[in-house]
Amino acid sequence: MTMTVDLDEKDYQILRQLEKNSRMSVKDISENSNISVPTVNARLTKLLSLGVKFTVTPNIIDSERIIGFLSIKIVSEEVSSLTNFLSKKDGVEEIYHTTGENDVIVKINMAHIDDFKKLLDNDLLKFPRLERVQSNIILKTIPSNMEPIKTMFTLKLKCASCKRLISNPLIEHIVDTKFYYFCSLDCKTSFP
Repeated sequence: MTMTVDLDEKDYQILRQLEKNSRMSVKDISENSNISVPTVNARLTKLLSLGVKFTVTPNIIDSERIIGFLSIKIVSEEVSSLTNFLSKKDGVEEIYHTTGENDVIVKINMAHIDDFKKLLDNDLLKFPRLERVQSNIILKTIPSNMEPIKTMFTLKLKCASCKRLISNPLIEHIVDTKFYYFCSLDCKTSFP
């Protein structure tokens, strides 16, 4: 059973700050969102206790790395063998069979320009019945102003005492800024 948990505007302000920079300190989140440090701490603790996972993405600047897209035109009978072949290649992240001018679009993420050149020269350009390959290399990623955070979460919570999934109503208990959730008053009172 799942339960819906409503988040308020302060929760979303905190999540938006972390979405921009997952390594942001509590103090910086507080300053950027005009929410006090203790409130940010409490909200983060609450979100973590609800099962929200925060992943830290390293922001590594690697001037050698090649990220881009290959637009490929090939005889239609060869699309399947090309996509199977590319799916086994290092540095190929995503493959799309498309409509329009090109038949296949490939997202690449390679450690060095030499790896990209090898893929083109040694593999793709020797592929049978290939008509055209066009490469588009990413020069800069421009952040979007879109807000992908949804207005509600659906979470599965387990009772802190009996470990069963909790159905409504939810019983909350806070001990030293740690949130515990229970499926019944009996579980709450029997919890150590």
